[in-house]
Amino acid sequence: AVLQVYDKPLMDSIAACALKIIGEASPTSCSQRQTCSSVLDAIGLAWALEFLLCLDDGLFAAIRDLCLRCGRHIDGITFRDAGADSVAGVPPRAPALGQVAPTILTHLPGMLVVFKPPGWEVDGHASRRGVGAEGHDGRLGLSSFLQSRFDRGACPLCYWSSFDFGFLHRLDIPSSGLVLVGSTMQGYWSLRLQLNTYRLAREYVVVCQGLVPGQLSKISLGIGSAASMVGKSVVDECGRPAETHAKVDTIRSGRTC
Repeated sequence: AVLQVYDKPLMDSIAACALKIIGEASPTSCSQRQTCSSVLDAIGLAWALEFLLCLDDGLFAAIRDLCLRCGRHIDGITFRDAGADSVAGVPPRAPALGQVAPTILTHLPGMLVVFKPPGWEVDGHASRRGVGAEGHDGRLGLSSFLQSRFDRGACPLCYWSSFDFGFLHRLDIPSSGLVLVGSTMQGYWSLRLQLNTYRLAREYVVVCQGLVPGQLSKISLGIGSAASMVGKSVVDECGRPAETHAKVDTIRSGRTC
């Protein structure tokens, strides 16, 4: 998919092999680490085939079933091996006067929708933790907000740093918006599969400085990792392919928004 090379016989062969492997997969015969790795590999395959517009319904259904089976298995043993990996999120300080707190808008079995106000960080395993020599750096950890409202039994994934406390995506600290959260592995993998295969769409409202062509409708630029900033993404022609559909909504004072 990164090379954007489409060879139908090759894609069909890969899909057939994947179906066979998925059909034989059993989470009870693997370690928890192996199970997680297998599911993530399957979701990665689904993303690649969907990006090339050759993910058929049969393979998607098989991968979805694998995600649910493996998720139920790990949830059923209550994260037996997660004790050493369960850590608190970025310690929050008390919100400043007038600062808005996050809100849980939707709570479904295995998943949440959280409204993130400005000033809160969607933290994860790569986030810096603790208090520096000069005191707290001012970040408010969204994972700590969830941990203050759910115990490990009700929302176990919110304590598991390896999966970024269940957060499916990021929002910049100064921005606000909705964040999808998996509270169990079954919910997390179900959402991850839908997100990676474009069954879930994300919409943003962006204010741009400078002139944007009024006919702009699509942005196709690769996304790579910044060499000097851990966990940061940059536009990179050699990065993973990405496509954004845009609509110019408003022009003010001779500038486009």
